[in-house]
Amino acid sequence: MDQIEPTEVRMQSGCWSRIQPYILPVLIFVAPILVVALARFIFEDIIEVGRLDVEFLPGSAFAGPHPMMFISAAVTSSLYNFGFALCAAMVFSVALTAYGSVIVWLAASSKWLRGAYIVMLVIAFAFAVFDFQKLRLADDHVPAEIARNLIDRTLDHLPTCDLAESQNLPPCVTGGIGNTGNSLERVVALGLGAVLVAGLSFLMAVAITAGSMETSENDRKARIESITLLAAMTFLLTIVAVHLLFQPGADMITAAYAPMKPQDIVQLQDYASLRSAMTLYWATIFSLALGTAYFCAVTFVQGQAKGAIDFGSVWNVVKALLTVLSPVIADWALKLGEALIETVSH
Repeated sequence: MDQIEPTEVRMQSGCWSRIQPYILPVLIFVAPILVVALARFIFEDIIEVGRLDVEFLPGSAFAGPHPMMFISAAVTSSLYNFGFALCAAMVFSVALTAYGSVIVWLAASSKWLRGAYIVMLVIAFAFAVFDFQKLRLADDHVPAEIARNLIDRTLDHLPTCDLAESQNLPPCVTGGIGNTGNSLERVVALGLGAVLVAGLSFLMAVAITAGSMETSENDRKARIESITLLAAMTFLLTIVAVHLLFQPGADMITAAYAPMKPQDIVQLQDYASLRSAMTLYWATIFSLALGTAYFCAVTFVQGQAKGAIDFGSVWNVVKALLTVLSPVIADWALKLGEALIETVSH
């Protein structure tokens, strides 16, 4: 028996060495296809094409007395802008999850640790994607509930091709996609799940890298910096997606009170204030998480190496601060851009 086990180990290592050179090229080939499939799913689940407003086309006869019979062009554009930002955020979330998982997988010393890591990610994704209303202990008290109300009370009023919800509307044309407002919530839940899994992978990878005593101090610091930069880019794109998620609601309010000017619509101003609060909330959360993970990990690595706690030159400190504060900076940039656009339009 003692002679068989080494033989089996050599056979397995020989098979792995023959397969390994082909794994990365196959992943590089498959990755763009998966990204396109993901983007197509997100966009197809956002808009109900049978409800697009094309009254500006010659020969159209879609006019009717019921409000919001069709999805206006401004709302359609806003929904697709959000779809673009969500696609980018999810692609980076998947990349961050893969990078973090490789670090955890290589550093984990037993199959039990690897299994526990996978189970943690699966549970986190399930809680984000599926609706466990009875398990929520702080319903109606956390800022996420404000965001949910902002979405439900605007996008749920978009016309759909569901006859049970839109009995007074004409039937949709063939080829209708998704369910607009209702299916958009599923897309948001999927994106939230991907970002949550990516965040957990990032935290686990940083913690394990900091505790890998067999790796040199410089290698650990470089690995922590690289995965923190990837996480910052992921969370920055997430903040952009969160901000754009509320734009369709603002366009719907503007259309409902037309021909009033947007600056004269009090309801739109209240909506904009809550929208700004939500983006600032998520930006703050992400920046605090990034800063805590990065600076704690680097401090631990330097202390474990019995060296002076030093982040290098002033420029290195600035780069680190810009990285961990990138979500908040993105929030400021978005609001500054909107203010400039409003100034120019006036």
